This record gives sequence, structure tokens and C-alpha cells, in this order.
Amino acid sequence: MYKFAEEVFNLYSLNLTKYPTLSSLSFAIFRSNFLKDEIIPISNIKDFNYVSESYRGGHVDVYRPFNKKGTKVYCYDINSLYPFVMANKEFPTGVPKYFTGPRDLNDLFGFIKVNVTCPTDMYCPVLLSKVEGKTIAPVGQWTGTYFTEEFKYAETLGYNFDIIDGVTFDKANIFYDFINTLYNQRLQYPKSDPRNLIAKLLMNTAYGRFGMSPYIESYSIINKEDFDDSINYLDSIDLENKTLISQGKIKNIENSKYMMNISISIASAVTAYSRIEINKLKLQFIDNLLYSDTDSV
Repeated sequence: MYKFAEEVFNLYSLNLTKYPTLSSLSFAIFRSNFLKDEIIPISNIKDFNYVSESYRGGHVDVYRPFNKKGTKVYCYDINSLYPFVMANKEFPTGVPKYFTGPRDLNDLFGFIKVNVTCPTDMYCPVLLSKVEGKTIAPVGQWTGTYFTEEFKYAETLGYNFDIIDGVTFDKANIFYDFINTLYNQRLQYPKSDPRNLIAKLLMNTAYGRFGMSPYIESYSIINKEDFDDSINYLDSIDLENKTLISQGKIKNIENSKYMMNISISIASAVTAYSRIEINKLKLQFIDNLLYSDTDSV
């Protein structure tokens, strides 16, 4: 830990003891050493609630649960998928601008709520949606919120849509220097060296810090006689003469004292770009495709 702290300070002039997780450290490295002139929008509650509807993880599907006996199965893994799209793609910057009603998709960069129609015979659908608490890749019709660049790709596959409303941003490549610096540091060490893994994790965890939720739980211990059954506590635990309760709470991100540096639009764009890349790979091998997940087939 001492050696790690020393290396972090020598490389980035940061005090490791101020950052309890690798994601917070990665976020601090980016902000203090690589953040340029582009304005990254800090998400308020309205922005978070709207864009978070588009924030989904990797694409995990089984297409053929069985393979011919005796045939080889080849597994392909994309090298650093999330860092790859972070280094090479453009991300939302500037002030978010909301709109309602139809727009030309090609003129938009941001997030849109749409009525979607996917051909029912599509074998390898790309757009994800949550149904009864489960994330699936459906066919047919539904309503959802998506990153415009993912929807532009979906349109080339045969998806149709009607735009209901949306929010647009400026765009810029903001992570190129950050990712390439960490990637080159990783290449300096063999996989057996902890510094290789640390550099890998620093690359992979930064995006998630942008997508942290402003909604947090608050905990308190109260006297048993003060426990109120009419209050909708998230949870409660009996401690004999006292009760431990947890309540949902919104962190005050409008107050600069408690300002959360989150930008849900960045995190959602990273995962959307990644789903595009893995889907392109899946379509190349669709005749023999057995299974895919976030970054492999």
C-alpha cells in the first residue's frame, strides 16, 4: 500500500488516503490530470432521472445452448472494451437541452425516449429493455429511452421508431489521453505484476463513477417508542429497546457544499457504445454464435 501510494503521488500528485476506492481514485486522476476545456455536465435530479432510463449494462445472451458433439468452441474476448470506446468515441458535454416532439435522429446527439418497433424475426436484437424487472433484448413494440448513437446503429438493422422527447448535448472526445496513459502504464508490467491489474482497474472503473446515483440511504438508531409504523421505512432492525431504520434520501446536489460530481450521460454512453461494438462482432459470427456477454463471444 505504501509503494502504491508513493507511485500514485509521483505519477499524479494525489494523496491515496483521500480515495477509498479505485473508482474514486480513477475519477480523481482524470479530473486533476486530464480534464481539458470541455464542460462535462453535472447531472441534477431531473437529468439523472431522465438519462438513467437509458443506462444499461452489457448484453448477455445464449443463442444456441448446444453445439455439435466433438466440434471446437472458440472464445473471443475484446481487449479493454470500455476503455477502447472511451478513448475513441465522443461523449456528451455542454449544457443539456430538452425537447419534445418528433426530430430528425441524424441531427441529435444525446438521449431520446421513443416508441420502438423491432422486426419479430430479428435473431440478434441489439436494444435492451427492462421487462418485469429483467433486462432483455426484445422484439416487437415497446417504449424506451436510448442513447442516440445506439439508436442510429439500431436503425441500420431494421428498427423503426417515433421520437417522443429527448435531451441533447454537445460532444467531444474527452478520454483519449487519460485512457492511453493508463494503457501504456499497464503494458509496462506483466500480468503477474499488481501494477498491471491496478492500471486495468483504473481504466475500467472511471466510467462507473460518472454514473453514481444521487439517491442514498440514510441510517439512524431511534428509541423503540419513536418507531412509527405509518412511515415507509426502507428497512428496520429490532435492537431490543431501540430500532435501526433506513430511509431513502436524495443527496442535495444543488448545494455546492454537497455537490456530487456525477454525469449519468457519460456512463450511459460508455455502455451503449460498448453494446454496439459487441453486436457488430456477433453479427460477423451469427451463423455459429453460441453465446455472448459484455465483451466476449
